Amino acid sequence: MALPIVIYKNFWRDGAILSASSENPQFPAEYTQDDSRMLFTRTLDVTGAKTWVCDLGEALEYDFAGILGHNFTSGATPIKVEGADDAAFTIAVVSDTLTYNGNNIFETLAAARTKRYIRLSVTDGANPSAYLQIGVIVIGKGGALNRFHSQGYQEGQLNATEVEFSPSMNMFTVQERPGVEAKVLQFNGLNDVSAVVIKALIAECGIHKGWVIGLDAAAMNTSSTWVHLTELELPICQHNNFWTWAASISEIV
Repeated sequence: MALPIVIYKNFWRDGAILSASSENPQFPAEYTQDDSRMLFTRTLDVTGAKTWVCDLGEALEYDFAGILGHNFTSGATPIKVEGADDAAFTIAVVSDTLTYNGNNIFETLAAARTKRYIRLSVTDGANPSAYLQIGVIVIGKGGALNRFHSQGYQEGQLNATEVEFSPSMNMFTVQERPGVEAKVLQFNGLNDVSAVVIKALIAECGIHKGWVIGLDAAAMNTSSTWVHLTELELPICQHNNFWTWAASISEIV
């Protein structure tokens, strides 16, 4: 089985959206920078190629692309991520075609790219919704772990409903929230390089930023989940070049 991988950098999230073709003003492109797929951008129609352009602020190296919470059909072609040195996409343009996957696309690119301007382009003229929708866009980078997690893990649903009580402990405010899938994955025998990746993940994302965990780096579309940490558990060094880590994660909806 291929090794697991984590994508903890999302340069799209921190960039500046420059343009979005055929944007529905009620569903702006900036929603693609929010980690929740409950917010989403929509186009006004499906005619021609639809594009979204982001300025990362500087040339940054990325090797992963994710399009989460989309409504593309299997006939969408091509789905492309392009990078360039200028906002007009005329200088040193590179292009990666993504493989379609229903609802969520997770893909490690064939080669790392270093570009400042990123353009997502999708053509899906037969989409029955008459618009294209995207929840979250990820243009990022991370690192592989040298060991798969151990066979045992915790799994279940977390209920994040918020309750407030009066001074006399009477319940007076309840904000219902849906249950979300949660896991605790145990990693044993990680090397020093993997420990550096995990510590960078925790420093970058904490418990509030989303990231991707792919349990099979060779099959990202079928093994990946958009998650956040529910606990800040640092890796533990058991002895030289041997670390353990409990990854407490919850799926982001």
